[in-house]
Amino acid sequence: MQISFSPQGLLPTQTWEVSSGLLTTPEGKHILVESIVEIRYSDGSFRRRFSAFFDLVTSDEEITIWCEDRFRGERRHRYFILLFALLESLQLHNPHVLVQLGPSAQTRFWTVAVGCVPTLFGLVFLSIALEEANYLAAITIGLFSLISTAFILWDVPLNPESSTLTLEAFEVWLSDRTKEELSQN
Repeated sequence: MQISFSPQGLLPTQTWEVSSGLLTTPEGKHILVESIVEIRYSDGSFRRRFSAFFDLVTSDEEITIWCEDRFRGERRHRYFILLFALLESLQLHNPHVLVQLGPSAQTRFWTVAVGCVPTLFGLVFLSIALEEANYLAAITIGLFSLISTAFILWDVPLNPESSTLTLEAFEVWLSDRTKEELSQN
């Protein structure tokens, strides 16, 4: 089965193919479905926009199938057709691989690392404001630093937010989730 879609508005259309235990990427790489050792899925929405990442990990590479779209968009619909076709192939050729829900530890680490930048700037400006005896600025900057720190702590890489599902359980979960999201919007 060939599925074509653009992962994001201005990007060119990609064509993926799933057939008899083989996934062919848009670049023409052939991945044996049975060689996949780990799968991660994460998605999210913000202001009627949807983002999803489906990471397939083999012993020597990681392939990410991703999509950004508005709710009920054609891109999103075709993305899920691809995922369900791939899940069907995985059920036949690699039924024991597990799916981790949520972002990877590496993704959470970089989220925290990027979040540290405004906190560090805030602390530098706080010390400058205190040296200058500008207490109003110090209070404002101090609050900014506290809020930045709260966002960082919310996504600490050591926080085990993800859960692991079997392929069958993931397929049911994803099916229910897509129906629920489509009915809400």
